[in-house]
Amino acid sequence: MLGFSLLILFMAGLYGWLRWSPYAQLDTFLERPHSLDLLDRNGRLLRTIHPDEGVYRRWVDFELLPRHVVRAVVEAEDSRFFFHPGFDVLAVLRAAWQNRQAGRVISGASTISMQLSRIISPHAGGMKGKLLELWNALRLETRLTKQEILEQYINAVPYGGGRQGIESAARAYFGCEAKELNPRQAVLLAVMPRRPTDLNPHRQPERLIKTALPLAKRVGIN
Repeated sequence: MLGFSLLILFMAGLYGWLRWSPYAQLDTFLERPHSLDLLDRNGRLLRTIHPDEGVYRRWVDFELLPRHVVRAVVEAEDSRFFFHPGFDVLAVLRAAWQNRQAGRVISGASTISMQLSRIISPHAGGMKGKLLELWNALRLETRLTKQEILEQYINAVPYGGGRQGIESAARAYFGCEAKELNPRQAVLLAVMPRRPTDLNPHRQPERLIKTALPLAKRVGIN
């Protein structure tokens, strides 16, 4: 009984540390500016102001995204996103087995929370960087809801050419807003962040389609 009580106290203390310890990088990240469209009185676009030179960062509210867009992103990057605390034990075990069989690193186990933590706090890699990524992912999970984490990720993931977020990518590659993406376009954009340069739909459409085929099958798109 004493051991159980100590465990509860430890877990409560750890949760408090994760939730309330200073996380200045997150505060800065959440306040980052986004591209702003200036319209005339008739709603016609006059110009777009970008936050940084060469950076195209447009925001889209989670509620505006079609269900097939959200499903494609989650299935592509972290199918158990809504069921883990920031890290996925099954994914870690699978990646370890695949890497051991191949004799090299061919698979990672980064969750959406871990990927977002790396966008917020970039690191050079290695074991130290991976542990920092995991720690920050756990901190994200105690401070933001799953929907908020996913919303931030979707709006921050890089698509190459200085484009950040699915709204910027949808406009650049398909000439539409993210809320207008059809299921096939959503699948293509869901896999593109894996290798933005190699999977550019304007330059390597065949390679992008080939990469997206397994995901398309999983989400039921022919």
